[in-house]
Amino acid sequence: MNNRFTYLVVMEPEAPHQTALLKAVELACKTNAIIEIFACGYLTDEEINQFQSRQDAKRSTIDVLTDWCSEQIETLVSHQNIATHIKSPHIEWNDQCLKAACYRAREIGANMIITTNNHDRSDVKGLLRYSPCPVLLAHSFNRPVTGNVLAALDTHKKSDANDALNNAILAAALNLAEDTDSNVHLVSAIDEKEAIAAHLGFEYLEDIESEQALIAKHFELPKNRVHVQLGNPQIIIQNCVETVDADTLVIGTNARKGVAGLFLGNTAEKLLSQLLCDVLIVN
Repeated sequence: MNNRFTYLVVMEPEAPHQTALLKAVELACKTNAIIEIFACGYLTDEEINQFQSRQDAKRSTIDVLTDWCSEQIETLVSHQNIATHIKSPHIEWNDQCLKAACYRAREIGANMIITTNNHDRSDVKGLLRYSPCPVLLAHSFNRPVTGNVLAALDTHKKSDANDALNNAILAAALNLAEDTDSNVHLVSAIDEKEAIAAHLGFEYLEDIESEQALIAKHFELPKNRVHVQLGNPQIIIQNCVETVDADTLVIGTNARKGVAGLFLGNTAEKLLSQLLCDVLIVN
């Protein structure tokens, strides 16, 4: 029985650098995971008309993509000892690549989908909503590794579903930190409007330190790695990413609402587009 993790890497044929693949290789070398390279090809009707048949167009497109993916693999294998980590590429004829990736991830029981935030925003939103496993959005910004993973939790809401999501986020952050020899930080942003509605108001500011200590004790983290603030979640979390110089931000999703917990709707999308670090989304 094979107990190795599987990463599904979504390739971007038009991109000059395959950031997602490089990130997957980096992680696989530390976790002994298997990598399946995934790509989709599709042509417009005008492009298809240049072939003798639609079947020829489909076959040619898939063959070209397969050869290109194989070249990417050969280049990596020639520089790193990763031959045992990478499977043969899986290519599909589909004009909705990220949606197809969700189906493929479910089919092979992938433990993580790794891609970038370079896709169309609506496609990324769909990926986060329907992915059967965590999604790692690898940032193309070439920055030095600092050894810090930031987990964003919503410790203010009290419900079984929210507790379960918080635990899943922290577990993913701890696992990633162990794999990358990093430290875990925790940020909890309390929306000011929600705090006032809950009769906390400015009195809550006096209890920030004690709240920080309680959260640190509950999640068994050093107090200096727990960051609790009252205010706009997007701003607080973005500032905390910069303050702790995080390599990866770990956030949670609610299947129907997309990115949820601390972030709802456009807040998450704006945050994802502004961060200069990797983002791991857990559902």
